[in-house]
Amino acid sequence: MKPNQLIRNLAKRLAPLTALALLACQSQAPEDGSLFPLQPGLRWTYEQTVRHAGKTERDELVVHNAGKIEVAGLLTTERINSLGNRYYIARDDSGTFRVASRNELADEPQPDEITPLSARRFVLPAKLALGTKWQVSTKPFLMTQIARWPYEMKYGRSILMTFEVIGLDEVVKTPAGEFRGCVKLQGSHVMRLLADPTEGYTDHVLRQLEWYCPKVGLVRFERDEPIDGRFYKGGNYKLELLKFSGS
Repeated sequence: MKPNQLIRNLAKRLAPLTALALLACQSQAPEDGSLFPLQPGLRWTYEQTVRHAGKTERDELVVHNAGKIEVAGLLTTERINSLGNRYYIARDDSGTFRVASRNELADEPQPDEITPLSARRFVLPAKLALGTKWQVSTKPFLMTQIARWPYEMKYGRSILMTFEVIGLDEVVKTPAGEFRGCVKLQGSHVMRLLADPTEGYTDHVLRQLEWYCPKVGLVRFERDEPIDGRFYKGGNYKLELLKFSGS
């Protein structure tokens, strides 16, 4: 067999294996430790945009990793934002998850459920591939109810949002720069509400999109609560990375 023919035959045999190898690489995300850095001293500055009731407000939100602290028997990183909220994040073989939170009015961190594993508030499970799903307890961000108290539903109602990995090796452009190899998550929850008496009860889909990039973490976040009835109003919340710096 001539050398050129041998090379062509070898290429034909290797092509399917190469394609399978590429698919395997594309179906797995980077290690979640690089997608959500926990080193003390890191700082993120985001542009925060809130659209609600026909108004749009923009300002900056700053988040930084303060240091290591033990909470509920786990070593966590304390993350503090410029609103005065503190979150305690741990990482183990199951992934990266929130252990507790504390607002500016609380004296001590308020613990989350961490057992069983399915109850954990995962930021990112350890194993990420296209189609990976998990659920997280959260609250409406912007929804308000006109004739009830409390006016803002985040103070009185929890929801269970289903998250799914819908993108790997994403390219994301923000004012902080262009980021590659990012993971895109989508969260969704169907809420059945009597938003308008003329229409009766209708389903409203709350959606959340998150982009995490290697060595930087969260670069973009969007929550859409598209409700506009006589009894309930929703809106849109967005974060976009302006600046990232290390210690």
